[in-house]
Amino acid sequence: LSPQAPFEEGEAYGTDRLRKILVLMTDGVNMMEEQNRRWTKSDYTGIGYAAEARLGTSNRDRIREKLDDKVLEVCETIKDEDHDIEVYTIMFNPDKGWWMDAVRRMLQDCATSTRHAHEAVSASELITVFNRIGSDIAQLRLTK
Repeated sequence: LSPQAPFEEGEAYGTDRLRKILVLMTDGVNMMEEQNRRWTKSDYTGIGYAAEARLGTSNRDRIREKLDDKVLEVCETIKDEDHDIEVYTIMFNPDKGWWMDAVRRMLQDCATSTRHAHEAVSASELITVFNRIGSDIAQLRLTK
């Protein structure tokens, strides 16, 4: 997607007759597994242990909210006019927790539009979603 380092293979942003498209597939849950018996307060993740408070808090719910905010920040950067990348999101096999409405909203906000946001709870639904995205991408658009 990017013409800049570290992966410089992408065409320049704004190239005529070129659509840049990103498909983000996730369960959507930015959770840290709790470990009450240890000083770490969590399993080790990409942001370390919850106890290290690398996002300004060791509260696991606040960490989830902050990570959701970071996902949205990345999505907004990707979609901005300088990059103009179309974003599809797929929430695959979503969790059943109380936080899932917030996750759905986050992935809908991340997507270019609500029709770019999808959910699949099984492998067969995932195939359907990818087919739908493929059809949308492949549509021939005629303009005058």
